[in-house]
Amino acid sequence: MFIKRTVNSSRIAGAAILLALLGLSACAPTPTEPEPVEPEQPQEIEEKAKKTAQEEDYKRAAELFDAAADSYTDPDHVSRVLLFAAENWVKVDDIDAATSSIAGVNPNRLEDDIAPRFWLVRANILLSHDQARSAAQQLDFLYGPPEGLEKEYYVLRSRIAEHNNDYIDKAGYLIKLEDFLQEAEERKDNRELIWQSLNELPSQALQEFHARDEILSGWIELVLISRQYQLEPPQLEQAIEDWQEDYPDHPGNREKAQSILSQLEDRYEVPGQLALLLPLSGEFAAAGEAIREGVLAAYYSSDFDHPAVTVYDTAGDPERAVKAYRTAVGDGAQHIIGPLTKEELERLIADIDQFDVPILALNSSDEPSAIPDNMIQFSLSPEREAKQAALQARQRGWEAVVSLTSDNSWGERVSSAFAEAFEEAGGIIAQSANYDPAETDFSNPIREILNLNVSQQRFRQINNLLGTAPQYQPRRRADIDGIFIAAFPEQARLIRPQLEYHHAQNLPVMATSHVYGGAPDPERDRDLDGIIFVDAPWLVGATGAIPQGLTHSEIKNHWQQLMERHSRLIALGIDAYRIVPYLDVMRENPDERLDGLTGQLYLSDANIINRGLVSARFVRGNPVFEMPTREGSTYEEITATESDEKRERGEGS
Repeated sequence: MFIKRTVNSSRIAGAAILLALLGLSACAPTPTEPEPVEPEQPQEIEEKAKKTAQEEDYKRAAELFDAAADSYTDPDHVSRVLLFAAENWVKVDDIDAATSSIAGVNPNRLEDDIAPRFWLVRANILLSHDQARSAAQQLDFLYGPPEGLEKEYYVLRSRIAEHNNDYIDKAGYLIKLEDFLQEAEERKDNRELIWQSLNELPSQALQEFHARDEILSGWIELVLISRQYQLEPPQLEQAIEDWQEDYPDHPGNREKAQSILSQLEDRYEVPGQLALLLPLSGEFAAAGEAIREGVLAAYYSSDFDHPAVTVYDTAGDPERAVKAYRTAVGDGAQHIIGPLTKEELERLIADIDQFDVPILALNSSDEPSAIPDNMIQFSLSPEREAKQAALQARQRGWEAVVSLTSDNSWGERVSSAFAEAFEEAGGIIAQSANYDPAETDFSNPIREILNLNVSQQRFRQINNLLGTAPQYQPRRRADIDGIFIAAFPEQARLIRPQLEYHHAQNLPVMATSHVYGGAPDPERDRDLDGIIFVDAPWLVGATGAIPQGLTHSEIKNHWQQLMERHSRLIALGIDAYRIVPYLDVMRENPDERLDGLTGQLYLSDANIINRGLVSARFVRGNPVFEMPTREGSTYEEITATESDEKRERGEGS
């Protein structure tokens, strides 16, 4: 009975629960069907996208324009909103999304007032993929800036020019852009960009460019004036006044011209006493003498205040260098130039706890992080030259190179620096080899880098298979664009002819300044013809106007023997003396550039003065400065075309 009652009780309980649930269900209201939501019309999505773009939420606007394209069925509407989507994707730098959107646009279905935007978007996308030439070709379809889109057009043209390292074109387009900038602050920033762009070029390139545009011509002249007299404040003021008379309505007349004067006058500080720590005896005496004579040449050529100069002989001895520094400080030196050798410099850094007197060292530490705060290092570093040679090669379009360098520590440092910079810039070092600088036959390393040994091996295999000796012409590798060599003149004069003998006559060769002895020697240097190298502008005739007494010929007349062996060190001494009063300005303004004899000088964050070098090529045994190349549609050509079109429309005289 107990079990039976239990079962019945369970059933009764289950039934009760079921009835309760049924009752609750009966009492609950019957749910109403939700009213159908009308899908948003594509026109509404498009309007929402336009409003979102006006609010500068470009990513969301692009998404909405893409959504509108998915809803439209009319191909004209689809092309229109996809174009708008691509424009907004470009603004947020989502190039993949922009590419996807623009791919669905049929330019033939775009209305005339928006069709030009298609080419602007395509140009932006191509430029983002480093295809500057193709980007320029897209803009060429427009035959000039589209009405209402002038700002976008000139900004894009200036970016393309910058990508091509064509800084004159960039400045020209920025000048055009100014007519379409409404805010005073925008115009001020734009003028600063013009100034920076022109300052990227060596003075020789600016001097030889003849601008048809008066505003561009005025900017170029102002840049040249600022460089020529940058270290001569008394002459600078008169030159600026003359420029202002020549260009009374120029946009740079007030702000830029006056800022050049005020910056220099306020911050140019000549020390009362200057000490030189140089090896005037011992192994490095000739080098020390060259630096000293360079300093004295700069001293006597300057019309500005002169410091009292005292020279301390370090004899190239690290201990004497430390003692000379302490003596100079005790004698009241307010600034010090030197020491010259790396060993002296490293001992000085190790032994001096705090440099109370600022020092311009003429060598560089192996560890830039160890440079004391009150020290700036200025040297003819071969590693930094190699890095600039690498960038020159990449700018010339070299994708892959082989390198041939001296089999010693110097060659290893130069080779490593070149390879590092070349690969960082996207290039490939296909192969490297070393040569013994004591030898005269470099066939083995040359055959190695040109893969001629592989070619010879293939010939032998074929010969063995055929059992006969077929006609054979060795073939060098075809997967490289050039050769980098690290060599001094004696070795370079042997390497170049041997490269030609080994079928590399059509391959360009890049080198550092070390291939050139520093003085013209056309008879001996004919074997260097065709070699491209980076060097100090003073050595290859690429400097701008030089103060009287400092031209290459004047210095050579006074110190002919020193110039034949140590011309670069003389130039280093001249630059060192001339920049001392300007070092504080360079510290405060990392963008400052000084036109020195050893290069365009600027100060890095690591307290190292870098030298912007120029490129030259041996022609008939003489080094010839190479102007920066200018490719594609230039600013002058487009400006001339626009002027012709205006005349045809009767808008200009």
